[in-house]
Amino acid sequence: MKKYRLSALFLILFFLTGCSFPPVLRRLPDYESGELHSCSGGQDSTDYGKYIFSEVTAQQLQITGYFQKVTAADLDVLRQYVKDFEQWVEICSCANCDCDLAECYDFSAELLEAGDYFGLERDEPRGNFLGDYTIHYFDWDTQTLYYLRSNI
Repeated sequence: MKKYRLSALFLILFFLTGCSFPPVLRRLPDYESGELHSCSGGQDSTDYGKYIFSEVTAQQLQITGYFQKVTAADLDVLRQYVKDFEQWVEICSCANCDCDLAECYDFSAELLEAGDYFGLERDEPRGNFLGDYTIHYFDWDTQTLYYLRSNI
């Protein structure tokens, strides 16, 4: 019962703070620990989440409809999006944030490797601008889901 109260409180806090709760979490087993940080201004927002699981199987990831296995060919594209996201993290410091995103953010392009799992949802890029996107990146070795969302 306590677990459900904490989950409900967690959801309420996300809705009240304007955070974008990652819907993929509804399709995975319960996570052991998690955090979600958001910075928003007007209609723009940048969200970063990190969720640690005890054990998620490849089949559980694949049936969510969000994930595919990272191949060597995917790495350059993912690095481009991570680099873009990190630029938004650096400039995102505002009164509406629950923390300085640069202090909370601990993902790195160095974590990207073939054999992990990812999902990329995006609008069409516009010129040099990547558009709005969401990355779900599951680090297989650490059983950690990273959530990077840029709605700028």
